[in-house]
Amino acid sequence: MSIFYLLSHVPVGISKEGDGDDFALELDLSIAERHIYSSDVTENPVENGGMVSDHIINRPVLVHMTGFVTNTPNSLLKIAKTFTTPTLDAFDALKKIHEDALPVDIVTNLTLYESVAITELVFPQDRENVNSMTIDITFKTINIVNEESNEDDEQDAGSQ
Repeated sequence: MSIFYLLSHVPVGISKEGDGDDFALELDLSIAERHIYSSDVTENPVENGGMVSDHIINRPVLVHMTGFVTNTPNSLLKIAKTFTTPTLDAFDALKKIHEDALPVDIVTNLTLYESVAITELVFPQDRENVNSMTIDITFKTINIVNEESNEDDEQDAGSQ
């Protein structure tokens, strides 16, 4: 698995494994990350006109990462063989993950998030960074639910 590195060399990264769609991206620099934990507090009116808060619902975690990829190759041989650049590779791979709606795992400076989706993918470009690319990515944690059958449900369906 390729890893992003912060200036402090704490491993930070994104990967997708399995189904032949393995993916890992290595950034030259991880600039920033934000971890957003939020909740909704339910409110219900009572007879005297007040509101009662009786439940807290945790929302999915949002993680925003900003990173930097340059066209300075790790190996000249790599570019010679592929006729591409690290910025184009990163752009194509991240765009494909977003288009195919593939869940990925990310390792941040603080924790590991499994099964996250890319909700926003921004590639700001200007004339000063033609040989590099800044990447702004927002991820949202997702819960993947698999349909499971219950033995009692199958017996009840068969007896009707």
